[in-house]
Amino acid sequence: MTRENTLNFRSFEQYVLALVLVVLSGLLIYTQLPERLNLIVYDFAIRLSPQTAEPNTVIVAVDEKSLDALGQWPWRRSTHAKLVEQLTDAKTKAIAFDIIFAEPDFNHPEDDAAFANAIKQNGNVFLPLHIHPQSYETTLSEVIPIPELTAAAKDLGHIHVELGVDGIARGFYLKEGLGEAYWQSMSLALAEFTHSNIAVSLTSPVKNEANLAAFVNVREGYTMIPFAGVAGTFPTLSYIDVLNGDIKPAQLEGKVVLIGATAAGLSDVLPTPVSGLASPMPGVEIHANAYSALVQEATIQPLQQHWLYLLTFAFVLIPVLVLPRLSPEQALPATLCLITGVFLFSLAVLFIDQHWYPPASAIIGLITAYPLWSWQRLSQLNNFLNNELERLHQEPALTVRNLAQRPVKQLVSGLTAMLKPDAYLLLNEQQPVVELQASKLKPPKKLSLNHWFHSNNASWLKFKRDRSTYTVGLHWEDAQEIDKKRAFLHRLKVNDITRNQTHSFRRYEKIASRIAQVRLAIDSMGDMRRFISDGFENMPDGVIVTDSLGIVLFINSHIEQWLKLPKQSVVGQPIFNVLKLAHATPHSELSEQRQRVPDWEAIIQKVLIHGDSSIAEAALGERDLMFHFVPSFASTPGDAGMIINLSDVTSIKQQQRERNELVSFLSHDVRSPLVSQLAILDGIKTGRIAPDNDTFDKIAHHAHRSLHLAEQFLQINRAEQVNDSQFYECDLLTIIENSVDSIAQQASKKQIEMTINGSDELWINGNAELLERVMINLLSNSIKYSNSDTSVTISLVEHDNHAVISIKDQGFGIAQEELPYIFDRFRRQKSSENSGSKGAGLGLNFVNVVIEKHHGSIDVASELGTGTTFTIQLPVNAG
Repeated sequence: MTRENTLNFRSFEQYVLALVLVVLSGLLIYTQLPERLNLIVYDFAIRLSPQTAEPNTVIVAVDEKSLDALGQWPWRRSTHAKLVEQLTDAKTKAIAFDIIFAEPDFNHPEDDAAFANAIKQNGNVFLPLHIHPQSYETTLSEVIPIPELTAAAKDLGHIHVELGVDGIARGFYLKEGLGEAYWQSMSLALAEFTHSNIAVSLTSPVKNEANLAAFVNVREGYTMIPFAGVAGTFPTLSYIDVLNGDIKPAQLEGKVVLIGATAAGLSDVLPTPVSGLASPMPGVEIHANAYSALVQEATIQPLQQHWLYLLTFAFVLIPVLVLPRLSPEQALPATLCLITGVFLFSLAVLFIDQHWYPPASAIIGLITAYPLWSWQRLSQLNNFLNNELERLHQEPALTVRNLAQRPVKQLVSGLTAMLKPDAYLLLNEQQPVVELQASKLKPPKKLSLNHWFHSNNASWLKFKRDRSTYTVGLHWEDAQEIDKKRAFLHRLKVNDITRNQTHSFRRYEKIASRIAQVRLAIDSMGDMRRFISDGFENMPDGVIVTDSLGIVLFINSHIEQWLKLPKQSVVGQPIFNVLKLAHATPHSELSEQRQRVPDWEAIIQKVLIHGDSSIAEAALGERDLMFHFVPSFASTPGDAGMIINLSDVTSIKQQQRERNELVSFLSHDVRSPLVSQLAILDGIKTGRIAPDNDTFDKIAHHAHRSLHLAEQFLQINRAEQVNDSQFYECDLLTIIENSVDSIAQQASKKQIEMTINGSDELWINGNAELLERVMINLLSNSIKYSNSDTSVTISLVEHDNHAVISIKDQGFGIAQEELPYIFDRFRRQKSSENSGSKGAGLGLNFVNVVIEKHHGSIDVASELGTGTTFTIQLPVNAG
């Protein structure tokens, strides 16, 4: 699956998840299945922040005290008339009865008249009505007070309270009626009378339709009550106390009085959010709470349906957008935060805007979103792992060094080719597969699996491969180096235990099998990475790898060593900056040529932009390097780059320079005396030159010069071929004395005094003949480049287990700029060239080669016009 297809598939899965969550939350809202959860949240919120009770509201309760004083219920209506008269005298603002007076008092008809007259005299009395079937066999009917009371009352109001699915009273309808929502609730009628400026909204869901039958209860304006507290929150006076005048009129003046039953078994007590089922609240106090909320404009309205759907859908779609952008460990905390956010949003809307948003549908949607999203991710991960494992399986094996994946016959063939046993045997379930002189091998009776067993000159291994058991045996006649061969066998990993465990997982546990397979794939890629990294590190050449912009990604240890920079300072740098270090340090006459820097920018652009390979040569310090630039292509164009291979060709270049120097030497120094001899001979032949002694001396001089050059070449060649096996004990003092004797005649011609400081014998391992030639060369140069009547001093001392030979003359000296190159082959001093001394520049090179072969060192110190001192150090024999 391509990256684009993967992205499209993920987008499709997001759409599916969004659709599932929207449909689920919509069904939850429509069916109201989580209604009880919503009510639990609502009750918690109401208890969390109760509404303040309206201070001018008083309840006159038909309580147990009143029943004890006035007798059983119902009381005569003349009693209610006296109560109204008492309240009228106390100048109450309004009176509302929560008692139904639906039937006339046939026993005391005068009481109805007295009660109606008291109501009329007060003028602000509100009476209740109730919508209820007269019996189980009849339809609904409006139960209103008797006509006399209805006519006398200020207004009528229904006293119905709506119960939730859990039987708890939380609200009421502002209007109700049969066929038409005509009757206001008692609390609304009372509130509009006492507070004419209140604004009551009827935008809540309306449950009526046009042209309904007259027996259908039509209700509208459902309003939820923010209760002020538990039962008893509002001031409550006993009916009998008010009736008897025990209550001071000042306590009732200007008050809104609600009269109703609170006695046990008499009142219509209902559970509320603040009281619960344990301590229900009398109906009269519920109406007091409703009235208090209305006059304070604190009633709670249910959120309209379209807003409910829109907000819920918005909440459940948040995880669809957020979760894919989070890591798995962040998903669960994020989901919990979203759930908490919905809960807090519901409370905020309730307390600030006085609207009730039921959060359960959104919360259930969010709770459902997390496992669905996790399932989608696990499914995607599983599909990805399956596809990647299949792709890796189809590619060539990455574990190139894993012997456990090699065919058994190939494995045995490699073992026998490497270890050269005289006999070997391969058994499959005790049946021979491959053998050579198997009669020499007898398998042990008991072998441990995957462990080499050694007996005499034989080695055995038992291992499993593809559900088969194999046994391999190796035998050597010659026991030489058998321990090293067995140590080699123990380093081999013939059987992969982890791979066998993966096969066992595959039978029982799918996830465990996938994990094991992924682990194997990761191990294989890690093994390949280490194999490539180790290969780069152990290459004899330097390697630089860059990206498509020429930024260095990798260098091996050779580059780090040659650049003399730590790897971390090179990686991440542009290759242009790194290659600026590829400059030669002047150390020979060829330094200017070797310091020529290629046009790196043009080469790199050619490789990275045009995709062409390139080769360049440059010097890095004292190293001559060959640069091979090769473009590196990848499946993704942005991942392409360049590989630079640096080969150290210093020795090759040195050989080329030496060959060029040799050609130059042969074409000039060797050829010159030969040409001179031929010219003299041709002159004698033609008669231009007389064949006298002087002519013959010239011919002899040129011949001796050619012979001397040939001897110097032979000496250097011999010196280069000598090794420690050709060394023997020799005395340096004797070598020095012999050398002085050899050049004594040359020194006497210029009257140069030769002095030896050192009388003790000093023995070393070396070649006396070569060392004597070294001394002769150095002493001869000292005499050649010194004036007459000077001296040459040779000193021999022992210091720090080394013999130190010092040759000091009073000659012309050597210029400081020539000292670094004094031992180079074919190098002659400018002073000797100017003085006319003939030489090929091989003598001091021969000296340096011999000293190096003897594991010693030679230094030179000189000053023009003062003289030169050569100091040789050679290791002496121990003891």
